Amino acid sequence: MRSKVAVGRDQEIDALCDSLDDALAGRPRIVLCHGEPGIGKTRMGEELLRLADERGLASAAGIAMDGAGAPPYWPWRQVLRAIGSKAMSAARRLLASWCAPAAPSSTRSAHGCALTAASATASRGAS
Repeated sequence: MRSKVAVGRDQEIDALCDSLDDALAGRPRIVLCHGEPGIGKTRMGEELLRLADERGLASAAGIAMDGAGAPPYWPWRQVLRAIGSKAMSAARRLLASWCAPAAPSSTRSAHGCALTAASATASRGAS
C-alpha cells in the first residue's frame, strides 16, 4: 500500500520497494539516505520501515548526529540494539509457546521454560 504522506517521492519509494523485494528474494540491501537538513530523510526512512513491516521483514534504523558528542558508530549501535531486542522478543515468544500447558513429564516444556528464564536474564543484563 502506497503511503499518502510521501507525496512527490514516487521514484524514491519505488526504489525502496525494489530493494525490499530484492531482500525477500535473498538479495539483501543496505539503503543509505543522505542530503541537506529538512529534505525528508527521516520521513523516507520511516516509510521504508513501514514498507518492510508490511512485507514481514525485520528492519531497524539508526540516526546519525552532526557534530561532537555522539558515541563512535552511533547509528550502527542503534541498529544492532534494535535488531537484538527484536530477536530476543521473537525468541521469548517461541520459547513461551514451548511452555504452554503440557504434561509434567514433557522435556521440551521444561527446557523451553529454562531457556525463557535464561533469555530474560541475558536481556536484562544487555540493557
